[in-house]
Amino acid sequence: MYANRFVEKGNLEILLFSIQSQMRANNQKPYMPNEGRMISDINRAWEELERAEHERELALRDELVRCVEIYLCFILFDESYPLQNHDFLQICTSLLCSFIFIV
Repeated sequence: MYANRFVEKGNLEILLFSIQSQMRANNQKPYMPNEGRMISDINRAWEELERAEHERELALRDELVRCVEIYLCFILFDESYPLQNHDFLQICTSLLCSFIFIV
């Protein structure tokens, strides 16, 4: 996943360099991207994306740990207090499974 980003970013820089080189070779003014579309802007946006993905990954990991703890409590409860109604256990299990990735 991350390798593709570096390849894409490298390809953008190569394309910009090629365009600018060809325009210089034709004695034309070198191409300059519009504001917000320069390589530095793309690098900044890429860093923001990576930071956001990292924060999301940490939040999901924390939520998964929390759900595992809840599940372990559920197992302890189930062992210490055997329920006769298994429908209730199935409902609780499905609720736990549905909340695994909620942050």
